[in-house]
Amino acid sequence: MVSGPAIPLRGKRLLVTGASGQIASAVCKRLAAANQVWGAARFADEERRRELGAAGVRTCPVNLADGDLSALPDDIDHLLHLAVYMPAPPTGVSKVAQEAVAKFCAREFGLPVVIARMNVAYGAGGGVPARHLGLLLAGETIVLRHDPAPYSPIHEDDIVGHLRPLLAAAAVPALVVNFGGDEVVTTQQWCGYLADLAGVQPRFQVTPLPGGQPGGAVDVTRRQSLTGPDRVSWRDGMPRMFEARLPLGGSRRASRL
Repeated sequence: MVSGPAIPLRGKRLLVTGASGQIASAVCKRLAAANQVWGAARFADEERRRELGAAGVRTCPVNLADGDLSALPDDIDHLLHLAVYMPAPPTGVSKVAQEAVAKFCAREFGLPVVIARMNVAYGAGGGVPARHLGLLLAGETIVLRHDPAPYSPIHEDDIVGHLRPLLAAAAVPALVVNFGGDEVVTTQQWCGYLADLAGVQPRFQVTPLPGGQPGGAVDVTRRQSLTGPDRVSWRDGMPRMFEARLPLGGSRRASRL
């Protein structure tokens, strides 16, 4: 699933909020190679802050509850806020509220905005499949809310590769795009695949979530029209994640994940 090399962002001044998160930290490190990147977060995890700094990211400790934003740059090309939509009630409410604020700012201040609703992200930086790999290696049961549980997983290489065209599509009013991968894959499928790579037997327990959806597969037609197809198939991306998180010859302890 390759359609030529993606054209990455280069020479931009970028502010990434929530930079200590799994997706954002991986994206920050990649973008810092060719851009000026500021990463804003509370940074309760000092080790994560050091990792970002070592990759060339200018870390900015910020707590919105304090209202002090003086550590942030005044002049940037793009603001990136990277968050995942989860079934837990507090998470869902917070993401809907964030979208509402972004849409208001687009209309009120004429700010071009694109809201890319992130699906299951994974890669060397981690993600839900990486957590499942940790459970598999520990011999623990993976709890799901439906059988099957379909999603649209997207590798971090494609996340970074799609940023340039997505940002170029930012508009007033805000443009909403599903930011998932091209292939619909069930949790059972990728866990079975990872289990084969690890030489273990997966165990599942289905516990329905009242009011929850059976999965999170999304229509990515609009995203594809802007970015083109993904370049990393899940069957290629999962082994790459496996090797990045658990190098050949290394210990297969779940603590590494």
